[in-house]
Order: sequence, then C-alpha cells, then structure tokens
Amino acid sequence: MKTTLTKQRIFATTKELFFTYGYSKVTMDEITHKLGISKKTIYQYYTSKRVILSDIVKNMQTKMSEDIENLLQNPQIDFKEKLRQYLSIITFHISSISARFASDLQLHAPDIWREWQNHKTQAAKVHFVQLLREGTESGYVKKDINIYVTVITFLAAIDQLFDLEYQKSHPDDFIQNLPRLPLDKFNSVIKIIYEGILADETKPEFIQ
Repeated sequence: MKTTLTKQRIFATTKELFFTYGYSKVTMDEITHKLGISKKTIYQYYTSKRVILSDIVKNMQTKMSEDIENLLQNPQIDFKEKLRQYLSIITFHISSISARFASDLQLHAPDIWREWQNHKTQAAKVHFVQLLREGTESGYVKKDINIYVTVITFLAAIDQLFDLEYQKSHPDDFIQNLPRLPLDKFNSVIKIIYEGILADETKPEFIQ
C-alpha cells in the first residue's frame, strides 16, 4: 500500500508542476523538493522525468477513453444528452491541459505530444462517428450530412489550432487574434461545427 501511495504522490505532484510551469522548466531536484523525498526514492518508481511524463500522458489517454466509452455504451441516455455529455468530457480533458504545458510539450517532447494527438484523433474517429451515426438514426443529425467529413473537419481544426509550427506560417497579427487557452480554442471549433457561421435570420437565404 505504501508503494502505491508513494507512486501516486510522485505522479500527482509532478503532473501539477508540469501543468503549471511546463515540462522542460521542471527539474528532478524541484520535484524531490516539492515532495520532500530523495531522488533515490523517485528512481525506485520512475527512472527519469521523461518516464513520468509518459505515464502522465498515458493516464490522460486512458481516462478520456474510459469516460467516453462509458457514456456511449449507456443505452438509457438519448442522443441529445450524449452529445452534451460527450462535449463536456472532451472539454474537461482538454481544459485540464494548460497552454504552457501543451506548448512546451510540442517543443521539448514532440514524440510524446504526437502520441497524445494521435490518441485523440483515433478515439474521435471511432467515438465521434459512432455518436453521429446515432444522431442520424434518431433524427437529430441531418441525413445528408457526411459524418466522416464532419469528423475530419473537426479533427483538422483542433490539430491546426494546437500546432505551433503551423501557426508560425501565419502573420503575427493573425495569430494574435486566435483564442489563447486550449479550452477556448476547442469551444470555438465546436461552436462553428454545431452552429455554423451564418446568423439565424440569414440561413434561409443560403440553405435550401
């Protein structure tokens, strides 16, 4: 039991430090100081700072997938409520990642960042398609909407908004007007995907 609790403390404390200051800014000395334990004790559970980071990202992946799968497999929840809860789950997991941590990860641990991005992409392809199919069958989603185009559009928008290298290809004054926080970026995409860009009073002029 003590072993489990010690590892949980190392995990939770390091995660807090990474999210607050960024992965590259936190040293093993700072982690041990925060925990009040020796490096020798940490190395009994994690061989390096990078291994802790990998464990944190894998834990994020697992929790998000479990939350979504539990929701989608619940037959007692209708599509409208599933969609609301699905977006809440995604929002919760994205908002837990600070902008500083996300940016730092892309620069200093790009392979782990890609692992996180790939997981989100694969999960969305499975879960989002499943949810949109259910919406089509229940009449909430238009039958003439290509759900695969919808999912790819959603994923592409999210990926580009979080890709620092891609953003550098645009003028500074353009990038400065993008949402700063990961949560705000995600919500902006969701608003466009589900509400569109046309004002309600003008939609009849464009949509036949």
